[in-house]
Amino acid sequence: VSTQSTGDAVRVFLDAAYSGSAEAITRIVFRDVSKISNVFEVNWLVGKCVEFFRGLAESMKTGNYNDLLFLFEEAAYLFEIGKNRQLVSLALKKIKELKWEQEFIDQYLENADRLSTKKLDLVIELAGSEVNFIVQN
Repeated sequence: VSTQSTGDAVRVFLDAAYSGSAEAITRIVFRDVSKISNVFEVNWLVGKCVEFFRGLAESMKTGNYNDLLFLFEEAAYLFEIGKNRQLVSLALKKIKELKWEQEFIDQYLENADRLSTKKLDLVIELAGSEVNFIVQN
C-alpha cells in the first residue's frame, strides 16, 4: 500500500468521523480505513466497511481472478490481523457462488511458497471436501 493511499485512507477516516458518512470508501482505501476503524473501535464505520465489502462482492456477477483475488486478499489481511472473520466468509461464499474454487486455487497457489499459514488455511477451507483442488497443485 502506498503512502499516498494511506494518507487518503486517513483523510477518508477523518472525514467519515466528522461527517458521519462513509461514502468516500473505495477499493484503494478500503484496507486502511477498515484497519483504522477497528483500531480506534469506530464500530459504525467498521460496519460501513463491511457493507462496502459486501456490496463489492454482490456486484461481482462473473468469475474474474483479479476481482476475486482482491476480495480474498483484503478479507485474509483483515482476518490475519485479527479483525474480521465475516469478510472471509463473504469472500469464500462469492468464490463458491461463482463456482470458481478450482480456478482460483490453481492461480492462487502459483505462489504458495510466499503464502502465510493463515492464507493457506483459508485455501484449504475454500477447497472443502474437494482436496484434489489443492493436491494437483
